[in-house]
Amino acid sequence: MTADRQDRLQSFFSPGEQVKRPAAGQPKRYRANALQRQMWALDQLQDGPGAYVAGFAWRLSGRIDPERLAAAVDGLVARHEALRTTFDRVQHRIEAVVHPPQGGHLHIWDLTQSATAAVPTDPMAHIEGELRKPFDLRRGPIFRAHLYVDGPTSAVLLLTMHHIAVDGGSEGVINRDLGALYRGASDLPTLATSSDFRAPLVNDEEVPEGTIEFWRKTMAGTTRTKLPLDRVAGDRLDPRGATLSFPLAAEDAAAVLAAARRQHATPFLLLLTAHMIALAAFCGDDDIVTGVPVQHRDAEELQDVVGVFVSSLPIRVQLSRDDEIPGVLDRVRDALYDALEHRNIPLQTIVSAAATERDPTVHPLFQTIFSYTMVERSDLQLGDISATALELPFGTAKFDLTLAVRQQRQAFTVAVEYRTSIFEQVTIAAFAERYLAILRAVTAEQPAPLATLLDHRPVRRS
Repeated sequence: MTADRQDRLQSFFSPGEQVKRPAAGQPKRYRANALQRQMWALDQLQDGPGAYVAGFAWRLSGRIDPERLAAAVDGLVARHEALRTTFDRVQHRIEAVVHPPQGGHLHIWDLTQSATAAVPTDPMAHIEGELRKPFDLRRGPIFRAHLYVDGPTSAVLLLTMHHIAVDGGSEGVINRDLGALYRGASDLPTLATSSDFRAPLVNDEEVPEGTIEFWRKTMAGTTRTKLPLDRVAGDRLDPRGATLSFPLAAEDAAAVLAAARRQHATPFLLLLTAHMIALAAFCGDDDIVTGVPVQHRDAEELQDVVGVFVSSLPIRVQLSRDDEIPGVLDRVRDALYDALEHRNIPLQTIVSAAATERDPTVHPLFQTIFSYTMVERSDLQLGDISATALELPFGTAKFDLTLAVRQQRQAFTVAVEYRTSIFEQVTIAAFAERYLAILRAVTAEQPAPLATLLDHRPVRRS
């Protein structure tokens, strides 16, 4: 890590005072909350473009009105402060700068004309470049919108933004508000602004000593998870990545739901337990720590706000080959619930409490993430325009390995995101196979002994 980067990071959690509201029409400044400062720090650690680019895209079918859509996009940005906020480092604190609303956010590309290097006829060729274009958190903007018109009744709408402005819960809000603004609806709920409510994470200097002590004891003696890498990591965090996605077979999905009912557990708990066991088998280690993203949208005023209200907690479980699956499930449940009871704390404070060895090439607490999302978002409704959500090829990885499960009704989709600088696809495919085998064992009516699942042979195959 360069001295300049270390200097930028060493004090970003320092306390600061709330900045007063400005005169009308001027930017509003306030001390960035703990979640924003945490995301700012992660952005500073990454070398290379696109690591924290978030985005949504839709294939639009029908006679779209570009000017009307442009006005709706401008209205979306005006409505949600997070989409027009930049961040300054002022002495030893990070300040959020909320800029006044302005227009012109939607860039319209007419792909029906002859192709040029700047305007390819294939929208995806342009989109892939947009997904790799970094955001400047100090200069902004941190939100971009593009409409690619490739026929009289055909277009692709792309919205990209930095993750400091959005979390998973923001997707449904964006869908609802953008659709309502395009249709001319006037009944959208009134929003609290980001500086009007208390941030869901307490500032690091306000964390109760009991919470710090909990994390100190929980993380005592942890060592970095030794993932079986195909290549040694370099001296920087390389954001290049790939994703292996697949749906759970219908019988496997049914088994998860049945086991959840039978064991009085949530699907999330069962899927997380399988992930912890799979990591133990993958790494040949019985002391496992993984990160779990946690939403902080409990307050009613946050339900309709676009912003970042998510943090990651370390979940630590120690396993033994003599364990039975029900006992492991209970252990994971206890570790998860204990962590959730102590969740309103900046991750950096947990890092400090754990006093782990620092290495700028890896996350100090966990190199893997388990993410579970129950999809209940509203679809984008643009009047008589059909809008079909598109999967985006981000080509990046925020952690060494992330296992993300999305549940929509009774169907599950699994995605394994990984750093291509340290893993080959064949290794990740073998890990995915092992995870499925362990999930079947965890959800079986007569679970197998843990010893039969903790096979420490290398997962890589030729």
